[in-house]
Amino acid sequence: MTLPTQLLPLSKTKAGVLRKLQQKKYRLAQQAFLVEGVKPITAFLEAGHGIQQLIGTEDFFKQLATLPSVDTPCYLATPDTLAYVGNFSTNSTGIAVVDLPVSARPKLDKGEKGLALADIRDPGNLGTILRTACWYGITKVLFSPTTVDCFHPKAVQASMGALAHVHCYYTDLATYFTATRRPIVGATLSGKPLHTFAMPPTGWLVIGNEARGIPANLQALLTEQVAIPSFGPMESLNAAVATAVLCDNWQRQHA
Repeated sequence: MTLPTQLLPLSKTKAGVLRKLQQKKYRLAQQAFLVEGVKPITAFLEAGHGIQQLIGTEDFFKQLATLPSVDTPCYLATPDTLAYVGNFSTNSTGIAVVDLPVSARPKLDKGEKGLALADIRDPGNLGTILRTACWYGITKVLFSPTTVDCFHPKAVQASMGALAHVHCYYTDLATYFTATRRPIVGATLSGKPLHTFAMPPTGWLVIGNEARGIPANLQALLTEQVAIPSFGPMESLNAAVATAVLCDNWQRQHA
């Protein structure tokens, strides 16, 4: 990317304003969120997302020099200032202020797979799930209103740039599923064993809360339930790990 001949210094006042984007109410007010690190920022730049500002060290901007040009203000900052603005305790690279995407109601195309997250509360889990979905080619993800904000700094960090490629949509899942004709498969402890279960070639896979699973009103709308067999004494799997196991089997059956 073509950089300005002179990088603007980041003032303390501006750093304080950017730091507020760690809070949801300010992200909504400014219609922006923070992305940290060269690789995740590169993913958003290459995908053509709106970038409001870039803040980083001289080395950070040198690493971006080979990317497509963007017309956006670029600010020079020290690692200490970057750590203050962002979520990393030490940040020697850079931060991008990215436009919140306009979220439209998604519809699965023929043969397409989608993911639905019901009441996922841990932002790290959420980010890892989005990274996993993107790995397996799932680009449409529904969230219940009680699911943590996917633009929470810890979710963005854990997603490792997946948010640049995944269409995220918050909605009342019961209302959405009532109107869909696609299969709806829920991950439950009482479902059919995954290793002998025939996953549908298209439809939604529902992952529930880390502790409570899928809410009862959504379970009533499931067309199928599937369970990952246990071979040890543990009672449950981490939601992100379970998602990875299920997505891998889903993709394997319909590669």
